[in-house]
Amino acid sequence: MDLLNQIFITPFAQMAGAPDFLAQVKDINEMLSQLEIEPDPEKLDEAEQKTKELLTKSYENVAPVVENYKDDSTTEKELLQVKDYYYQKKYLQRILDKIYQIRNIASHI
Repeated sequence: MDLLNQIFITPFAQMAGAPDFLAQVKDINEMLSQLEIEPDPEKLDEAEQKTKELLTKSYENVAPVVENYKDDSTTEKELLQVKDYYYQKKYLQRILDKIYQIRNIASHI
């Protein structure tokens, strides 16, 4: 496996909800690819909303673990869920950054 896969693909593929998450972000990324070519404010808003909803959903899955964390009683499985959330959040933040970049470029056209 090459280094790129180890850094970017492997963490997502190992996540518990990886197929569902990856399918959702794939849809958003495809939308953004089109928006880079032809910016559309309404579709940018839609992509932003989908991304933020996914971010919220991801946090809701780990909120009980994060909010009730106890060093001596939190299981490895729970910590791995938090790790999954961290990777998802990081990836979704990159998507949001891309949305803001496209929106900024489109405002100068």
